[in-house]
Amino acid sequence: MIDWNNTRIKYNRSDLSGPRPRVIVICDKCGAEGTKRIERKSSVVDGQLPWECAKCIANRPEKVEQSRKGAIKAWENPEYRKQAEKHLNKQRSSSNFKKRMKQVYASKKFRSKMDMVNKTKTLTKEGLESLRRAIIERWKDPEVRKRTINKLSIALKRRWQNKRQRDVMAIASKNRWKDPEYKKAISDSSRKHWENQEYRDRVTESLNSPETKLKISQASKQNWENPEYRDKVFDATKRVSSIQILFYSILDDLNIPYYRERNDGNDDAQCRIGPYSFDCVIPRQSGPTLLIEIQGEYWHSLPGIAARDKAKANYIANNFVGTYELKYVWEHEFLDLNKICTLLSYWTGAGIDNIPFSFKEVEVGKCKAAEVNELYAKYHYLMTGGRGGISYGAYHNDILIAACTFSPLARQNIKIKQYMAEKTRELSRFCIHPSYQKKNFASWFLSRCIRLLPEKYECIISYADATFNHCGTIYQATNFVFDKKVRPDYWYVSNGGWVMHKKTLYNRARQMSATETEYAKLHGYIKVYGSEKTRYIYER
Repeated sequence: MIDWNNTRIKYNRSDLSGPRPRVIVICDKCGAEGTKRIERKSSVVDGQLPWECAKCIANRPEKVEQSRKGAIKAWENPEYRKQAEKHLNKQRSSSNFKKRMKQVYASKKFRSKMDMVNKTKTLTKEGLESLRRAIIERWKDPEVRKRTINKLSIALKRRWQNKRQRDVMAIASKNRWKDPEYKKAISDSSRKHWENQEYRDRVTESLNSPETKLKISQASKQNWENPEYRDKVFDATKRVSSIQILFYSILDDLNIPYYRERNDGNDDAQCRIGPYSFDCVIPRQSGPTLLIEIQGEYWHSLPGIAARDKAKANYIANNFVGTYELKYVWEHEFLDLNKICTLLSYWTGAGIDNIPFSFKEVEVGKCKAAEVNELYAKYHYLMTGGRGGISYGAYHNDILIAACTFSPLARQNIKIKQYMAEKTRELSRFCIHPSYQKKNFASWFLSRCIRLLPEKYECIISYADATFNHCGTIYQATNFVFDKKVRPDYWYVSNGGWVMHKKTLYNRARQMSATETEYAKLHGYIKVYGSEKTRYIYER
């Protein structure tokens, strides 16, 4: 509308005389003041004229929509986008622009305005849904995704290089994860996303792409070159290996007191010497304390780890002469028959005691593969559970003292007499703990295991290998009958006289990506042919 009072004061005019007279006007919507020339006097009715400022006109819905469509159309032009991004980057790099923006963001007016926008638009259900749809729609564009990810990556790297920023981010992350509602929301969201097959396929495709694998590989190599990063990884992922656990179990059987590393808590304090931690510490009454390192073949053959091991050995040799003696047990030595027990007995003078027991105190029943495999690993000449199958164990005071396994035949097309393969089982493993060796216990235990075996198995076969002094006495005592002789087989012998079964060496060679011959040559094993085997059959 026209403000005649201000018009009269400023222009000394109280009417519309003259061509295109100028007047003071006030916006009908926001009350902003402006000046206007009257083009047509007929548009003024009763001395008044409806008027809106340029800002209010621009905020009209139709004008906003028109402007939005124009912006979208302009943005579809690659040249326009390139120029716009160049202009924005130039502005952002300007110190004056940054200073102005900081002042704007810090002003109360801007903060209150943004709060009002969030409350009226974003935080409402309709506003959130609209925002979500807009983001999803925009994210479908590969160029947008690539550009956004690159910008976020650069921004995060800059923040992460600042120690203060890293500490702030770490504290904020810890505080968020302490909130049960936050954890539940993240978990529910992840689960919901993963139920979508399209999302799963997209993630899998992205992770399996050559570009992603190359990036991960390069980043991992770069991180691993940092000594601090390696130490952090060692501390965070330190776990007791399977051969360490087997070694500790053998020490328990030999009743040797020792200190060890642990998975479920802090390592024993005695294992920490200076800056280093040792796998096992065995105190000895005569002579220096024994330090034992259990070495995995692959891991401890790496150049960086080998250098670390050498520094560890030099530290003990230079600073603790007469106090500690360092010994190594390599992974392949666990595959030699009784070698670990012999080494420990030699180093410590300990032996396995015989424990008296009665057959009435022993319970026989089906047991899990994990239980019997540990016993086989320590005291069976083949060191493993083989092909698996149905396993039975003998327990004395809840301790597994003996085990046997009935496995499917090695070749499914073998026919024993009139019995087909599906009705036949092989007694592939039989082992008794050295502390529980007793007259007639082997035949007593085996006969009860045969009774427990399902009736559908009508025939049981077993082999006695004369190479390892097995003559079949146990089988004869449990009513097995002689069937035939089997041609001699070969095994491996080390330079020190330690024996390794051919299948054990073959399996180990495959794990190390080597042939049987290459692995034998590397560790000094010689192929030796043994005596013939005898096959026995039990018909039910």
